[in-house]
Amino acid sequence: MLALLLGAGFSKWAAGLPLGSELFDFALEPSGTREQHRLHRVRELKRNWDALNPDGLAEQFIASVLCCDDARSKEDVLWYVVRPALRTLYLARVACWSHETTRSHD
Repeated sequence: MLALLLGAGFSKWAAGLPLGSELFDFALEPSGTREQHRLHRVRELKRNWDALNPDGLAEQFIASVLCCDDARSKEDVLWYVVRPALRTLYLARVACWSHETTRSHD
């Protein structure tokens, strides 16, 4: 029996998804006021958590938020974490669709 374990580095290589250490760089461009407010709340949560946990990891921050009772914070952090992955998936689908459309016109 053979097993293959792929770590976070594989996701970075295969799909361009960020590593945990790269996740909270806040290099997202909000697409409206609602996203701007959400991004601000996540930034503040992370800043406050970092002040209390200077050696903490991004994964620990996410776990601490998901274990709290604040539903809004949970939703905001999950939105922030999932958004780049969804954008990457969307762009890949658009690229495939564009390629298929171009090929069908040949």
